[in-house]
Amino acid sequence: MIQSRRVVIEQPRCVWAASDGKVETNNRRVPVLGIYESESRAVEVLAEIFDYQRRGKVNYIMPEK
Repeated sequence: MIQSRRVVIEQPRCVWAASDGKVETNNRRVPVLGIYESESRAVEVLAEIFDYQRRGKVNYIMPEK
């Protein structure tokens, strides 16, 4: 599994997707933010990201698993 932990993504301007175990964005610099063992896990991580946004949190660290 690969997670990018060296970049900051400006969330409001991104389009997000979870497919084939990947959390992807339309950010050209880092199009894949995480790769997970299943699509369902990628969907869970994406839901966590959206939950953080809704609660007004500005930092989210991509989980390794």
